[in-house]
Amino acid sequence: MFDQLLDIVKQQAQSAIVNNDAVPNQHNDAAINEAGSAIQQVLSGAVANGNLQDVMSLFSNGGGNVASNPLVGNIVNSLAGNLASKYGVDSSAASSIASSLIPQVLSQFTQKTADPNDSSVDMNSVISSLTGGKTGGVDFNSVLSQFSKGGGQGVDIAGIAGQLLSNQGGAGGLLGTIAGMFGKK
Repeated sequence: MFDQLLDIVKQQAQSAIVNNDAVPNQHNDAAINEAGSAIQQVLSGAVANGNLQDVMSLFSNGGGNVASNPLVGNIVNSLAGNLASKYGVDSSAASSIASSLIPQVLSQFTQKTADPNDSSVDMNSVISSLTGGKTGGVDFNSVLSQFSKGGGQGVDIAGIAGQLLSNQGGAGGLLGTIAGMFGKK
């Protein structure tokens, strides 16, 4: 998933980063990678914290108004802060870059994920990437389809999140995976 996401960031970053005097040229590649990392980190954190609702909502509109999703603001803030602190980009310029780049990238990425003719990335691969391969046996393509049709109505997101976060089937669930990452069980 990260490779496909990074390809989209690179496509969209030409004017926002590469041709932008606010970003020193020697930091262009790092700033592009930072944008991809910010997206992946915020989405991974949302899933890990049980906020599957906003993640599914982001992908449910197939590239529509992604800017209204609360996770997008978190990603924009994360990227802006990192551009300013790591690469010396003025904070207002960093905010402007992130505010224009992230919604474009997420719109294109969610379109790609929703496209049935594009098998390079789907919701199962997105969630698998965000959880380190732990999906609790849930078919997230089906969940996304249901979620998209009804705007989330009738989809038991809490139940699905519980499946991911529980210790069902001896797999340890997502919570077990996260605890294992920090050496706690």
